[in-house]
Amino acid sequence: MKVSGSKSERVRSFDRVPTRDEWYTPWGGPPDVRSMSIGPDGACYANVHVGGIVRSDDGSKWTPTAMDVDADVHQVLAHPDRAGLVFAATAIGLATSDDGGASWDFSDDGMHAAYCRAVAIAGDTLLVSASKSHTGRQSALYRRPLDGGTFERVTKGVPEWFADNVDTFCLDARGGDAALGTTDGWIFVSEDAGNAWTEVLSGEPSVTCVAIA
Repeated sequence: MKVSGSKSERVRSFDRVPTRDEWYTPWGGPPDVRSMSIGPDGACYANVHVGGIVRSDDGSKWTPTAMDVDADVHQVLAHPDRAGLVFAATAIGLATSDDGGASWDFSDDGMHAAYCRAVAIAGDTLLVSASKSHTGRQSALYRRPLDGGTFERVTKGVPEWFADNVDTFCLDARGGDAALGTTDGWIFVSEDAGNAWTEVLSGEPSVTCVAIA
């Protein structure tokens, strides 16, 4: 949908994405847009679950990126200052594109498992959640330099394993500050780009989104 004034309109061109007939969900329901992100050049990236990542440069025409539909993308995130640099948390690792989605590289170096649900940019550091499956078995948080390298597991101030996946939109960062929410009602914050964390809330309802203004 797009909003013009107080009116919402269906974006018909999204219905005509060439790969749309390949979109699906494992449970048989209709696929949906799980996340969206806009780069500094105005390019908008939409993550279809399950359907890869599509891109629009003008908000009207949408085209598939090179992301494979079956990569099972859970979140797409464009760098706020570097046009064309895009990250995606997928079921087969962290995907990176430096050409606006024309190509993608995957990495899970240093991770105990490749199933990723959330990604955030904390200055020059990338934060990613990973677990063994959609059930959230052995869910953990990792960090690495933004421009590549081996992931390092985060252990300071957080549980050995989270009770469930740290989900899409439950991890956010701005500069060196970061926040993380869990399904069992914990909220953690970091002031050093995700190296060390402090529990600030517990016993809350399931956290479904965190945001740093």
